[in-house]
Amino acid sequence: MSMEYEVDTLRLIEHCNANNIAVAIPGIVDDEMKFFYVNPISGIVNLGEAELASAGTAVCVVPGLAFDKSNYRLGFGGGYYDRFLQNFNGISNSFSIGLCYNEFITDIPVEAHDQPVNIIVTD
Repeated sequence: MSMEYEVDTLRLIEHCNANNIAVAIPGIVDDEMKFFYVNPISGIVNLGEAELASAGTAVCVVPGLAFDKSNYRLGFGGGYYDRFLQNFNGISNSFSIGLCYNEFITDIPVEAHDQPVNIIVTD
């Protein structure tokens, strides 16, 4: 789920729903990012009752404010995606895709805990 200033992911989610591709969106639970399935029929997700998305063959689309040419992301702070990607990148059959406007591919500060995505897709 994109936030303001990030590439809009709504059309991608709608496309996946229309083609019976499971979509999960992030939510913060006990200061940890968890993923919950989106109901393609109602389009409404109740994080308190939604089925927790499980690991397995998956693509994680990662919106960001900016990325650098080494695939590191600048987000809104908190390190949620970094902590998630640290484990996700080690799962076989997983792939992470950063979404960013081309004009926001730039030099960004990178710290030891930052995790890169596998590839960046721009406009």
